[in-house]
Amino acid sequence: MGGNCLRKVISIILGLALLIVGFWGFFYMLKHSGPVKILFWMVPISSFSIGIAILWEDLSSLLKRYQNRR
Repeated sequence: MGGNCLRKVISIILGLALLIVGFWGFFYMLKHSGPVKILFWMVPISSFSIGIAILWEDLSSLLKRYQNRR
């Protein structure tokens, strides 16, 4: 039980980190760079998307577990 909880916490932290880094990278490139190839834009957008996917899965499983306990 403890290992599963620790794994969820690490996964949520990873999801938040990817979400924040993707958001920051996107707006940094938007404000401070000139025209660049679409390949460079894929890095912050994909890290943002992966962060959202990880958080969506973790938070939905936590909400389902909380509703089953009630």
